[in-house]
Amino acid sequence: GTDSDMREFNMGFCGTGKNQYCSATLDLSDLNGEDIKYYAIAQDHFNTVQSTVIENVHVDTVKPVIENNEYSVDGDNVRIMVDSDGPAEVVYKDLTDDKPKWKKLCNEKQTEKTGNICDKTKRFKGKRYNTVIIRALYKADNYDEVSIKFFA
Repeated sequence: GTDSDMREFNMGFCGTGKNQYCSATLDLSDLNGEDIKYYAIAQDHFNTVQSTVIENVHVDTVKPVIENNEYSVDGDNVRIMVDSDGPAEVVYKDLTDDKPKWKKLCNEKQTEKTGNICDKTKRFKGKRYNTVIIRALYKADNYDEVSIKFFA
C-alpha cells in the first residue's frame, strides 16, 4: 500500500445504544509484510463523529508451519525439538497440569539464530502421562501447533 491507499469499512451491522461493542475482520493479506497506519472513525445517527489516534502496525497474515517436531524422554526430562518454516516464538502447555498455562520454550531471536529450530529440555514431574500442546507463534499471534503425549 501507499499513503494514498484507503479502505472504508461500513459497520452498519453494529447495534445502537450506549456502550456498544462491535468488531469486524478485514482482509489485509495483500499488504502482508508491510507497515501500515490505521485509524477508525465512528459516526452516530446524530452525525457525531469520533476518531481514534493513528496507529502503526506491521501486517502479518501468514501463520508459521511446524515442519518437524521430535521429543525424547530421559526420566523426568523431556527434550523437545521443533523446526518451523521461519523464526517463531515456541511455547507449550501441559494439559495434564492442574492449571494448564502457556510457557515459553524459545523466543523468536533464539530460533532465528539456530536456523528456525527450538531445542530445549524441560522437566516434567509426577510420573504420569503428559499431553502437551506445542505452538510456533508469529508476532501477530498466528500459529501452528502440534500435540505430543509421553510418560515422564
